[in-house]
Amino acid sequence: KITGPSWGSLILENSDGGVISSGGELENEERIGGIIHKMVYCADKSDLMPTDNRDPVNRMSIHLGNYFYAVTLSNQKIYVSKRMYIPAEPINV
Repeated sequence: KITGPSWGSLILENSDGGVISSGGELENEERIGGIIHKMVYCADKSDLMPTDNRDPVNRMSIHLGNYFYAVTLSNQKIYVSKRMYIPAEPINV
């Protein structure tokens, strides 16, 4: 199980889209994992986890109102965390 102070919710998938671990609000949310797996595959337009030196998709964010999904590809795994979206205060000059 993966936990930590900065992780509210998490899904860890293998490159085939199988859920390895999940927790928080995303626990047992295979449907959301499947949707994000398809989005990652479409964003790359080739192999999900390319092994050559091209510049593949390594990270992406999916913003949905008051929260966002941070998606990271690493070591043939897909890490998905759901986090609160806190917009930055505008800078007044």
